Amino acid sequence: MTEFETLRYEIEDQVLTLTMNRPERLNAFNSRMQGEFLEALEHADADDEVRAVIVTGEGRGFCAGADLGKGADTFNYDNQTEEAKAERASSEGRQEGSNAWLRDGGGLLSLRIYEFNKPIIAAINGPADCSRTVRTRARAASASGPLRGSARRFSNRASCCSSPF
Repeated sequence: MTEFETLRYEIEDQVLTLTMNRPERLNAFNSRMQGEFLEALEHADADDEVRAVIVTGEGRGFCAGADLGKGADTFNYDNQTEEAKAERASSEGRQEGSNAWLRDGGGLLSLRIYEFNKPIIAAINGPADCSRTVRTRARAASASGPLRGSARRFSNRASCCSSPF
């Protein structure tokens, strides 16, 4: 299997632990992580030795959400070169049509998790973007007891700030 740059893929006792491994950015989600997540879930779904998946984050945060390291240009698709658009379309698995590059990578991950045939559990540690948390389709809890406030409300919703299917 492929060696990942942004994820750790570890199987123990038929449980796969996927650890987002960008602690210097609070595990912020970028196109590489999105591609690696899709590949890891594809592999795990096909592997009969994997019975469940736990998703967690390295360091002090689960996932800060989208990586905004490019500032205002993070979502400025109008100024992207044709090469950048083609790369985006390729990394997001959509190459058909003139606007294929506009497809939301987080939405593609949401769809893949929805189609996943095994339980996925979010082991939330520290800051967590609610859309990444909810996509795991699991009840959320913490080591210190049940989640409170908005975290509790979001943990039981079908969607929160994520792309429509």
